[in-house]
Amino acid sequence: MFDETKTPQELRPKQKRFVEEYLIDLNGKQAAVRAGYAAGSAHVTASRLLSRPDIRNLVTSALGDRFGVTHCAIVEELAAIAFHNIGEYMDWADGWVSVVPSSKLTESQLKAISAAKSGRSGSMELRFYDKLRALELLARALGFADTPISTPDTGKVQVVFEPA
Repeated sequence: MFDETKTPQELRPKQKRFVEEYLIDLNGKQAAVRAGYAAGSAHVTASRLLSRPDIRNLVTSALGDRFGVTHCAIVEELAAIAFHNIGEYMDWADGWVSVVPSSKLTESQLKAISAAKSGRSGSMELRFYDKLRALELLARALGFADTPISTPDTGKVQVVFEPA
């Protein structure tokens, strides 16, 4: 379940049990009930427990160990989206556009693409994840932004190439 050596001394047995139960299905209310807290207020108890930094850190650490999801991995994914450059994917000159083959793109470049498809007439469509949203989330993850950056659009970015 979770590493007992990482458990702070101040956690009581019922709180430790809550963490173990929460890691089963990530359902706070059910974890509180299974840990022995009152069913009628289990959702409030779960919320209170999960807001405690020591318990939240235990859960985050255990989930990171289990799924490889770490703060660093999240920042890396967001940075790939936030800092992609359209010029890395294509070149244009004299009315012609050439697209870089996907085999030539780096893993980081591929992370910024949400979809790619070819049309019947030889057209090509690339969709990228929303850079502004990624920048907002990245700034928040790194502690740079106290207030969200508003984005006026739906977050969908689309590039369509039609053959001449």
